[in-house]
Amino acid sequence: MSCMMRDRRLSGVLHVLLHMAEKEAPATSGELAKAMDTNPVVLRRAMAGLRDQGYVQSEKGHGGGWTLACDLAQVTLHDIYTALGSPSLFAIGNRTESPGCVVEQAVNAALSKSFQDAESLLLSRLGEITLAGLSKDVRRRLAARHPAHRALPHSHPHHGSGEHHHGFAHARALSLRLDDPERDTWQRPDDLLRALKLDPNMTVADVGAGTGYFSVRLARAVPQGHVIATDLEPNMLRFLRKRAHREKLVNLRTVQSSHSTSGLAAESVDRILVVHLWHHLEQPDAYARDLAAALRPHGKLFVVDFNLSAQRGPPAKLRVAPEAVVRTLKAAGLSARVSRTALPEQFIVEAAARAV
Repeated sequence: MSCMMRDRRLSGVLHVLLHMAEKEAPATSGELAKAMDTNPVVLRRAMAGLRDQGYVQSEKGHGGGWTLACDLAQVTLHDIYTALGSPSLFAIGNRTESPGCVVEQAVNAALSKSFQDAESLLLSRLGEITLAGLSKDVRRRLAARHPAHRALPHSHPHHGSGEHHHGFAHARALSLRLDDPERDTWQRPDDLLRALKLDPNMTVADVGAGTGYFSVRLARAVPQGHVIATDLEPNMLRFLRKRAHREKLVNLRTVQSSHSTSGLAAESVDRILVVHLWHHLEQPDAYARDLAAALRPHGKLFVVDFNLSAQRGPPAKLRVAPEAVVRTLKAAGLSARVSRTALPEQFIVEAAARAV
């Protein structure tokens, strides 16, 4: 039995649209045609209908190409199907459309009703799935493909653990976990930010910022101040810069850190927030001294990490007791204590420069 010819345009166009959603820069017809496994002429013909509907746009010249021009949450697979000209959904059909034979008339009637019912159901299903839903599934699959990310959103393996994220797509996959809204239920970011006692004009550092879960919140909390997000992994910093641009957080900038230093200048910040980083540090004593030097007079440092008995977080052998953090910070010349602010799974150690 020979294979029936199938119209693969919908599948191919959805493929390239999702690639475009992951790509920050414009994509050329050649690049998208390669992803669609076709040639640029066919690609441009398929994209023309989407451009007419305002789903994509194209720019000519150096640095030009195709970009998305729509809200992915507002566009369904049915919308894309329609923009492609509503291609036939089925490769099978009636032998003749106006038969004289009563047997064939009966066959046609049964098949036509089945085709109509199936088409109606399929189109209904296509209308229930948005491009945003597909994009989320892509990021979920990316995260599942890299087991090192599966235990997140509670840790930053790019800090001193020997594991690094080798691409922007990995940062996106990590963001799906680190910035999951469900994290708010146990992280309680608002409680933590209140503990920092921020002033709108302060300069605040988010050390080990990752994809910016706290950085963006801090930037909104100090609208007349500045937020410095540090991280060991360049792709995380690039992701965060693009996020800050997208969310119009002009007071947020990034700084490269190292295994032993935060990258912060001496006496440059009023507050330092270190979340889920301490248990990754290879040289906590050196890091503590570096953070102490970065604090301005009357500045404060807050270290947040998982309780030894927490249900989430790193393996038990990697965890650090709050008392150990307090001792390390005191040895670095700071006064330190376990904060009275209680979080469900974590402790907070609060430190400040000792009075002279």
